[in-house]
Amino acid sequence: TLTANTEGNDSSILLTTEKVDQLTLKKVVAKDGDVIVGAEDTSVRANYIRALDDGAITGFEDDGYSIIIEAANLAIGAGGLKADMDVDIASNGDITGTGNEDIEAGNDIDLAVGGQIGQVRPNIPVDVIAGGELHIDALPGNDNNGLGPDHVWVNMTGTTGDGDIIHYDGKPGTEPGIIYWNGHIWGGADK
Repeated sequence: TLTANTEGNDSSILLTTEKVDQLTLKKVVAKDGDVIVGAEDTSVRANYIRALDDGAITGFEDDGYSIIIEAANLAIGAGGLKADMDVDIASNGDITGTGNEDIEAGNDIDLAVGGQIGQVRPNIPVDVIAGGELHIDALPGNDNNGLGPDHVWVNMTGTTGDGDIIHYDGKPGTEPGIIYWNGHIWGGADK
């Protein structure tokens, strides 16, 4: 379990793990910097993470700060992830959330998974607020947790800065399953 806080100008938090089964990020706050977590073989629970510009989300590129997470699985807790600029997540497994402002970014949100994003049963989408674009992608070998293309692969809600659009970064027709966005089928096998 980690609690970390930086107060200085351009002060970032960088954390890497090896041979750790579970990492809980209880409260990790970079008041003026990035939060970078390299834990590709570790299940990460992110309860409260902030990468801010002097304590705020400004969305200005010249001094923006980001959250970058690589994990085996990522479970987002009630405090969520909030970044001044971008949120980039690569999960070899699933990304789950609470369904209520799980990720907020002043600019883009990029999610790449080897499993699924959000939950279908129970219906708990990953909820996002992106000042820029929302991008999703399947990591190589993604088979939608064995469910196949006729089942929901992405269950998300939220808003984006480009008209509430969700972007799939793979080739059209290669989605591992159905993309369910804001209560509608957005892409995938049944689109």
